[in-house]
Amino acid sequence: MRQAQAGSVAWLLLVGADLAGWTHLGLVTLLLALAPLVVVPLGFALPRPAGPTAWSRLLAVAQPVGALAVAGALLLPTGGLAAAMAGVWVGVCLFAGADEITVWWRRRSRAVPDIARLGGFGYLCVGATWLVLDRLGVRPLDLPAEIVELTAVHFHYAGFAAALMAGTATALASTAGRSPASVATLLVLAGAPVVAAGFAAFGPLQIAGAVLLTVGLLTLAWVTVRSIVPNLLDQPARWLLTVSSLAVVVPMLLAVQWAVGHNYGTPALPIPDMALFHGSLNAFGFTLCGLLGWLRATNRPDAAT
Repeated sequence: MRQAQAGSVAWLLLVGADLAGWTHLGLVTLLLALAPLVVVPLGFALPRPAGPTAWSRLLAVAQPVGALAVAGALLLPTGGLAAAMAGVWVGVCLFAGADEITVWWRRRSRAVPDIARLGGFGYLCVGATWLVLDRLGVRPLDLPAEIVELTAVHFHYAGFAAALMAGTATALASTAGRSPASVATLLVLAGAPVVAAGFAAFGPLQIAGAVLLTVGLLTLAWVTVRSIVPNLLDQPARWLLTVSSLAVVVPMLLAVQWAVGHNYGTPALPIPDMALFHGSLNAFGFTLCGLLGWLRATNRPDAAT
């Protein structure tokens, strides 16, 4: 939590500099900066069955360094130096992923929450890699530069954060069987790479991926409000998870509408408006409120009945 608090201060300084006209980052880049500075450390703080390891303690030191390196990379013009600084974040994410794989290998759990956590850290590494490509100015498959940056954003939020929150919801909703939360979590895990594949290879896959993510996240929101929130004794956790569950509805419906419009020419918001409505609601309403709510719900011994 200390890393997330310090990261919040650093992010607000970036916002202030942008509002003052000292930088020209823009909303999408600011949302990208929010991920390593605040979202990822909150995700790291979510408890896992095996508890912390020796690597986890090293990661607690490395993560803020990597996050500040990302902030510096985003302030620099695209090129080798910016990519090298973003590469520090790739190293941190790979380090975190290796730690998760080591813990999972010892337990070899097939439980959906454990699979979700493993997948989330895998997506984090993918997002960090696309961040390097963005900072280097590379455009794989001749994708527009804004799509390269949005792919980095996508895998930090819809990949890493959504997977960890989905796994946490599933763990609290049911300890056995294929509950609706378990199926929904698998849909969320499948949705993130399918959306990316739609950008890279076959446009209609964007629609399929958006539908998978939307159905999965809306199902998890319903399970959270109906089955988890009423059993929580911690009032802030109840409010945070309720806000998170409600906040995800409009952004995900907009995501489906945008995917259909992008491929078939039907009405859809332009990317700047999607960043404002879809991106901001997802980042602050769904992700930040959700991570804070799940942290309170899982870390307080008196949080749930």
